[in-house]
Amino acid sequence: MRTMIHTETKRKYQVEQHLITRNFWEYYVIKDPNNSDDIKFCYVMGIESEFGDVYIPEIKPYVLSQSKVTPTKEIMPPIGFMWIEDYKKWVESDDEPVIEKPMIIPQPIKGLPPVIKGATPIEPVFKFDQTRALKILNWAKKPQYGFERFLMSYKTLIKLVEAKDCIDLNERQNYSPSIREFIEWVQVVKVEPFTMFEAYLITDRDDARISIEGINIESGYCTKEQLDLFRLEFGHADEFGKTSGGLRAWWD
Repeated sequence: MRTMIHTETKRKYQVEQHLITRNFWEYYVIKDPNNSDDIKFCYVMGIESEFGDVYIPEIKPYVLSQSKVTPTKEIMPPIGFMWIEDYKKWVESDDEPVIEKPMIIPQPIKGLPPVIKGATPIEPVFKFDQTRALKILNWAKKPQYGFERFLMSYKTLIKLVEAKDCIDLNERQNYSPSIREFIEWVQVVKVEPFTMFEAYLITDRDDARISIEGINIESGYCTKEQLDLFRLEFGHADEFGKTSGGLRAWWD
């Protein structure tokens, strides 16, 4: 359990659980003597943000993430609130409260060359070199059935980009960002060491390639602004939510 405080009214609430549903509504379950197994008093951030009783079985089929709230959990408080320990630190300092800081939204950098080694404004015709790609991935052999999903670090992705014909910067998984757009976002927001990509490899086919279908960041190493930017940029993904260690976006 963790205590949050409203920054204007100074009223405090003890939060027991945090839930996120498929439509990205957030439910902060408040400790209340009238709570039962099925009905919980919550602060809900949805179309409107308000307190009220929630019938949990009704929303349970749509829950993407459910966590107990503790001081060690990386869960952000609702807008207009701060965790009590953060609020006390702020009161004792001369800094502005975290929730009042303007969110830094990266803007396209005009007039500068691409920041990715090996990338040019106009890409040559791409022809996948699976032998070279497998060597960079440090795979001794090809996938048994010509297809395999794997997790890939940002560092490995850049190695593929810098090598010729190992990954197509214009490739995208249906409605996901392109690989170029993924890399540019990671570089601008400066989360290179904390980013992992969900990728898949197809071999021995006309459409052989490496594609990226998901992106994960570790919340324990990111600032609130970086996490907000992740939600802003990738919140439209087919699957979006919290993992045990951070945030995840995935495209079908």
